[in-house]
Amino acid sequence: MGVCSLQAQFRAGVKAGPNLSSLSMVINGVETDIYKPRIGYSVGFTGEYMPSRRFGMQAELVYGYTGATIRPDKYVKGVTNPGEGVTYNGYIGMHTVQLPLMAKVKFDLSRKTKIYFLAGGFGMYALESNQRMTLSTIDESLKLKWSLHDPHIRILGGDEDNVAMQRRFHAGIALDVGMEIGRMITVGAGFRRVLSNMAAFEYQSYGATMKPSIKMWTASVSVGYYL
Repeated sequence: MGVCSLQAQFRAGVKAGPNLSSLSMVINGVETDIYKPRIGYSVGFTGEYMPSRRFGMQAELVYGYTGATIRPDKYVKGVTNPGEGVTYNGYIGMHTVQLPLMAKVKFDLSRKTKIYFLAGGFGMYALESNQRMTLSTIDESLKLKWSLHDPHIRILGGDEDNVAMQRRFHAGIALDVGMEIGRMITVGAGFRRVLSNMAAFEYQSYGATMKPSIKMWTASVSVGYYL
């Protein structure tokens, strides 16, 4: 009887949907404003445990493709000045695994529809993070790519410091709201905000060791199905 009761309180499912994410970088107290939002996607598993009809917990294991688009007019570090007549643009693409753990509360909207709210935290591990740039002229273009986890980058024959270098482990807050339609289908929207400093690069300024502050946010919508 206890096993049957526990199974009734726990259920697992899958979820997927698009996301919108961006980064911010502060160097020596100044916001660089070099990033703007970029569209990505996420897909993963979700598990719900409801010891009561209204209150419970939810954990997820989610793969996400996130990042940010680089503003060409603001980007001044990481690449050598290409010279007159050359334009450049690019973006950051991050492949991550996220593990949110959140408290959950539900309210009935109708006999077959519920609204739910989730709040908690999440840990994130960056499997791979790359910066891509395209330098273009009227006649040709040059595509560049380097890892954000390497301390140095080679661009156009030069070796430069990777000022956007990132750590792989991060943590932050997680918020979700959505609806359950029947017993199987969910539609929701979520927000993730990295609170830990993602930067790994350090530099010397007037004899003191300084580090940029890099943060990321992600907003998403998803459709889920409980198995």
